Amino acid sequence: EWDALKAEVQQGLAYRKMDPGALAYYAMEELAFPIPEGRAALEPTPAGIAALTTAEGRAIHHRLFTPRTMTIYSVGSVSVATVEAELERGFGGWSNDSPGIASVSHPSAAFADAFKVYVTPSAGNSQAIINLSRPAPAFNDPGVLEAIAVARLLGGDFTSRLNQVMRETKGYSYGVGASVWTNMPTGGMLTVSSAVAADQVGTAIADIRAGFAGLATIPVAQSELDRTIMATAGATAGSVETSSGLFGLVMSAASAGMTAEEMNGKLDEIVALQLPAVQAAAQSLAPLDRALVVIAGDPQSILPQLEAIGVTDVTVVPPAE
Repeated sequence: EWDALKAEVQQGLAYRKMDPGALAYYAMEELAFPIPEGRAALEPTPAGIAALTTAEGRAIHHRLFTPRTMTIYSVGSVSVATVEAELERGFGGWSNDSPGIASVSHPSAAFADAFKVYVTPSAGNSQAIINLSRPAPAFNDPGVLEAIAVARLLGGDFTSRLNQVMRETKGYSYGVGASVWTNMPTGGMLTVSSAVAADQVGTAIADIRAGFAGLATIPVAQSELDRTIMATAGATAGSVETSSGLFGLVMSAASAGMTAEEMNGKLDEIVALQLPAVQAAAQSLAPLDRALVVIAGDPQSILPQLEAIGVTDVTVVPPAE
């Protein structure tokens, strides 16, 4: 059973090497979150998985599954008393002397004092994947809600600025996503991502840079903020219409150290955002002088395109082992 599990994980790691989206994401993750000495890596390696022994699997199971660090969440129409009785029946005799595994906060994002571009090779695909990240408020920082709104009007919604250019006007992308990472207590970041036609990478980078620059030169309009507010309000209302949606809200809140009510309050605050504060956030998020760009695609095609738009300081990331 242990060998089968290891083989399954290794197969998943192998599939990543064939998926440009995965290549771009994990290369960006490795560059944005350097791991301090003595800390485990964010992701496993095939060699690390192969070296795991059955004894190590049993030992970590004993440390991981212990009542001391276990929290059980329940969502539904069943009363707390009924749930408690069932849990007592199923787990009342469970004992484990392990202290458990201490939780570790997500590391802060690290950015160089420059516009840094990396290409991770992925040949033979009709599309290239672009991930561009820059510093932004973390979840508990002042201004995070305004930053979330800016990300959404920049690239998150269908009517967002970048989607209107890259998808609707020029047609070389199926869509552009943009979001502020909300699972980081400090050192946050905003990421714009898109799959683009392989021969349009240079155009896409130029358009994304222009989109960020436009946050400073073209003030956020009230109509843009209203669309973002309506989209957020709709998503907020819909999130608790089903048990699975409510459970997702409860778990998202728990991961942020909040109750579901507090998390919903955060979402309500987005709906109450005022234009001047969002315009100020857009101004602060416009510069890309500390941006990290990771592109998954064919370097032979991408490098000349980048050079044509004046981006010559590019690092080709060696393929992962």
